[in-house]
Amino acid sequence: MSTRSLTTTALVLVTLGFVSPAYAQEAGASGAAAGTLVQWSIITAGFALAIAAAFGALGQGKAVSAAVEAIARNPSASNDIRANLLLHWLRRHFPRVPIVFLMRHPCAVAASQLRGRWGLRAADLLRQPRLVEDFLSPFAGLIHSARDEFDNLLLVWCVENYVPLRQFRRGEIFILFYEELLRHPEREIERLFGFLGRPAGPGVFEQFRRPSAQSRSWSAVLTGDDPLDSWRRHIDAGQIRRAVELLRLFGLDELYDGGSMPRTSGARLSGGGA
Repeated sequence: MSTRSLTTTALVLVTLGFVSPAYAQEAGASGAAAGTLVQWSIITAGFALAIAAAFGALGQGKAVSAAVEAIARNPSASNDIRANLLLHWLRRHFPRVPIVFLMRHPCAVAASQLRGRWGLRAADLLRQPRLVEDFLSPFAGLIHSARDEFDNLLLVWCVENYVPLRQFRRGEIFILFYEELLRHPEREIERLFGFLGRPAGPGVFEQFRRPSAQSRSWSAVLTGDDPLDSWRRHIDAGQIRRAVELLRLFGLDELYDGGSMPRTSGARLSGGGA
């Protein structure tokens, strides 16, 4: 595979709260488990291809076009794409693949998932012994004691961000905050393309401002609300306090608190600036 094709296929863009169904074990995977990992890596790559094409000048080749076209025909499929807990496995098996890790405020993610009726259960993550052994043992009691649907969504967000942030060293992955991308799109897109080693083409910013085909009718990008703060209308002060408490327990309060913006910058976490 050429460097150009690898870079195109490699834009693994994760989060906004997608949940991994399986933790990628580093060794001893059975044939069935290995097949599952391959399946999920392909799905993840397909999602990356769609994102790459949306940014312009990245999508190239018949394989890319086919993947983008398939997702365009069924945009709701992206809600089923889950990749966070596979990132370290992907890095080990595809070390030349650049990983872009996108983060958004947990309250914004949970508020959106509540409206979309995602119905996630954090306790399902504890059914994976290796994941518990490696990362979740200190949090098992907390996860089992989830109070309600909002609690479950917050806990899933915490796990899905805590694990990859513990697995990678500074500079190994590119961390991009949704809020910084909204406030400073030119700066963050230039930073992103710098990480990928490619120039930002002239159509990138036009594509950035275009709403996604899968945007819900109540999405802030369609209603004209401020996407940075619109989630505050859908959760109360007690829920925000609970989010801050869970962030503290997972040690993620250095990233987010009760405010709308992240407490640090993606450049700092990625090793790309002060």
